[in-house]
Amino acid sequence: GGGDESHCGLLSLGPCSSRGAPKAEAESVICARGNWLCACGGRIPPGFAFPAFSVPLGVDIFEEDSARSRFVVHGFAKVLLAGVSLRVSLDDAGSALLVGATLDRQLSKLRLVFNSVQRDIRLRSVRNISIQEVPGQVSNCSTILAWHVKLELEDDRFCTFLFEGSDKGSREASYFGGCLLILVEAARFEAVKQDLAGPVWERAECDSGADEANDLLGSSARSFLGTTPTEGCWVGGAPALAAALLAVGAQRQGESEGPAAVLSSEAEGGAESLRAHTKTQ
Repeated sequence: GGGDESHCGLLSLGPCSSRGAPKAEAESVICARGNWLCACGGRIPPGFAFPAFSVPLGVDIFEEDSARSRFVVHGFAKVLLAGVSLRVSLDDAGSALLVGATLDRQLSKLRLVFNSVQRDIRLRSVRNISIQEVPGQVSNCSTILAWHVKLELEDDRFCTFLFEGSDKGSREASYFGGCLLILVEAARFEAVKQDLAGPVWERAECDSGADEANDLLGSSARSFLGTTPTEGCWVGGAPALAAALLAVGAQRQGESEGPAAVLSSEAEGGAESLRAHTKTQ
């Protein structure tokens, strides 16, 4: 990848993170076969190894401070931009496939790659994220994978990521599911923003002069739409949502409300606020 920096509303992207990156041990990584596009638009060299996904040192997944929660999600996004290895469920018997996972520069797609096969998951298509404990399942590599982070997608499709049945696995599942949902909410907001931009421009073209059009796209519209990608999401209270989501520990499904119910209700609450706001415009 090149060395030019690009900026967006959530984080700054530096030079290609795969350049000069060391390879990890075989069991904790997946090697990309052939030349794959990396997050910065360059090519991942053959045999490049994605590091295993983990919670960075010093990160408090139960963070309650809104400002620090934003940096937690910021760091999560940077890790996925560089690429990590994750286990994906193949069947109900607990069989797992180790895949490489990368996030695109627009923070809109999660790409899963295995050998010559790839699959893109549009974050805006994720309808719900749940964290579940499924004890007793053993994968094809004989590792107990008790924590599931399930992404429910459009058209009744889903994708489930598997984590070990330990305190470490519980922590990783909570971190992955909570932070990913923040990126999903940001992607949804960006999609709504783009949908709203069309009617705004159409109304502007019907006005008599350029000054009136500029006024229409001025303070009132810009305060809602944001001036940079995902900015409006953060202005709209996402740091508080991030704090709430990151405070959700992995629990047994059915215990009190359960992680799935909490994650879903937080997402629905954000969507209701957005719908109420758009009606007033």
